Amino acid sequence: MENGYHYTFTELFELHRIQAEAQRHAGPDSTLWQRPPLSEQRDKLLLLRDNLIQAEAAMRRRDDHSVFSAYVRLAVQFAKSPDDIWLREHFLRYALSVAERIKDDDGLKQALAYQYYGLAKEEKGERSRAPQLCELEKACANLAEFYKACQGKDWVDDDGTLLSKLAARHLVRIFLTRVDKCDPQHLSDRIELCKRAHEIAHHCEFFTDYLQIVWHDWISKRKLVGRNL
Repeated sequence: MENGYHYTFTELFELHRIQAEAQRHAGPDSTLWQRPPLSEQRDKLLLLRDNLIQAEAAMRRRDDHSVFSAYVRLAVQFAKSPDDIWLREHFLRYALSVAERIKDDDGLKQALAYQYYGLAKEEKGERSRAPQLCELEKACANLAEFYKACQGKDWVDDDGTLLSKLAARHLVRIFLTRVDKCDPQHLSDRIELCKRAHEIAHHCEFFTDYLQIVWHDWISKRKLVGRNL
């Protein structure tokens, strides 16, 4: 093991095991079975190796900020291909775990980790042909934590947008997505989700106009306006 990076070697081996197990579970008739193993994809192996080495070096320095950044970089890279979504989720889970240990940034990295993981779960739930309510519920839970963490904070993203504003948008959207995926016969559940979306929209005064437009447009399309709302 070059330069003694034992964690990096172990993690690469574990990823190979996870992929092989998933392929065996899916069976030879699946598209997953046809995907080449990581061991045969040199570019991905180098990407993994380089970032995992950086993460491991940061671990030795007890620099959780750099560990977090290394995992997020990997997640961003693996978000580019549908075949690698499992790697994206894998490293976002790691990033969230590391972020929970960071106590000197007022909770910013933990908030970002909730956002990243929530968006990954939302994408997975929407991409599936079958309703993935479990994935959307996980997305909702993480985006709700992101929203909660941003309250009263003046954090902004790279574009200068308030994260609290972004969190409100995400949360309203995921509530309405869950309504779309919900069984039409479960009207009470759909109404409750609509109410929660509207409460977020109403609470975020600086963002009310946009969210109210989205809300009323959604309601008009689905004809749920009435005394129950």
